[in-house]
Amino acid sequence: MWNANPRLRLRLSLPRRDPRVRTPFNNLVNIDGAALAPTSALRQLNMGSAPPTRAMSSAPPLRGAMARLLCIAAFAAALQPQPRAPEPPRIEKTANYKAAAEASARLAGELKSPPASRKTVAVVGGGLSGLACGKYLSDAGHEATVYEARDVLGGKVSAWRDDDGDWIETGLHVFFGAYPNVLNLFKELDIRDRLQWKAHRMSFAMRERPGEFTSFEFPEGVPAPLNMAAAILTNTEMLSLVDKIRMVPGLLPMLLEGQSFIDEQDELSVLQRRATGVFFRVNFA
Repeated sequence: MWNANPRLRLRLSLPRRDPRVRTPFNNLVNIDGAALAPTSALRQLNMGSAPPTRAMSSAPPLRGAMARLLCIAAFAAALQPQPRAPEPPRIEKTANYKAAAEASARLAGELKSPPASRKTVAVVGGGLSGLACGKYLSDAGHEATVYEARDVLGGKVSAWRDDDGDWIETGLHVFFGAYPNVLNLFKELDIRDRLQWKAHRMSFAMRERPGEFTSFEFPEGVPAPLNMAAAILTNTEMLSLVDKIRMVPGLLPMLLEGQSFIDEQDELSVLQRRATGVFFRVNFA
């Protein structure tokens, strides 16, 4: 692990080691879920361990044994790790990923500082950026110390275990295939196998049906932004045919102009986008 490098130190505001603090970067990809299964399974088992009622005690021995076997089987199934979806095969073939890998390799190669020019650097903040900065400074031959005021590393994507034993996640733990730098970083740290790839799906709460959700399914093998157009057209729960027709003025320029149109929208406020007459749900999505 990179944090074993003698040129990189991590300093937290802890008087002693906190058992809740996880190894750096382990909490950044806390999407395995394996640690959550035993907790939920044990709770289910505890719920079933209450003293039997009168009706249960009068059950035939065979039925009671069968119930116990089913309970054990359910408990064992809950402990089994879920099969992982394969990593998208095109990640390392994209130009963005190759550029990120080449830039990282230069830090440890041609840009590596000789011992006489080595710097001592303080990195304030143990979030994803701070940890990555410390790692690359160390690769480049400098002595880096990452300072974190909290007792948990990871910043906005940190995770820790509470007093009940449950894992608490601070923020969104999502890494898309279009994130070449972070995916290359995970490979260098030998932790990319912990990512659990999911189907491309966007879920929304439906305003007209409180408590219910709908999903937009992005088809595989269809390039962006055509896959988003397909996801919108195939949704029948949130968008009616009239809604889809009203979304055309907002989606058509994006489909025709591509990324340049999308970049221009970053400079517009919500009120400015509404003033264009585009259907509001385009802004919401």
